[in-house]
Amino acid sequence: MPWKLSILFSIILISCKSNLQLQNDVRLSNDTITFGIINYEDTLEFFEKIYNNSDKKIKIIAIEPSCGCTSIIVQDSFINPLDSLNFLIKYVPKDSQDSGGVKKLITIRTDGSTIFSSLVLIGKVKKIK
Repeated sequence: MPWKLSILFSIILISCKSNLQLQNDVRLSNDTITFGIINYEDTLEFFEKIYNNSDKKIKIIAIEPSCGCTSIIVQDSFINPLDSLNFLIKYVPKDSQDSGGVKKLITIRTDGSTIFSSLVLIGKVKKIK
């Protein structure tokens, strides 16, 4: 009986390791972007990159910001195997009346084994008097 348990445990361990490897087919160049201090009237724009680490084409189902003050511009919805895709992030604090410390979440949904990836924007918005 103990040898059956050790075989079962080995199979589970190998299975878990395989699943962990599958979960890394999509990754972002950053998981957090700290933009420092910006003025309330400013517009912040920067590019982020999504990598496809798999051997299959991946479709981006959606890139969803947590509020209307952040918009995303992406040129394509597919990433070829072992390739990457840039997208533009545009943050406009006055569109949401943000001031003080801010934290914004951007969620990327794909049809790959990594269904969700997240990017966090952190910074401070200073109102001009």
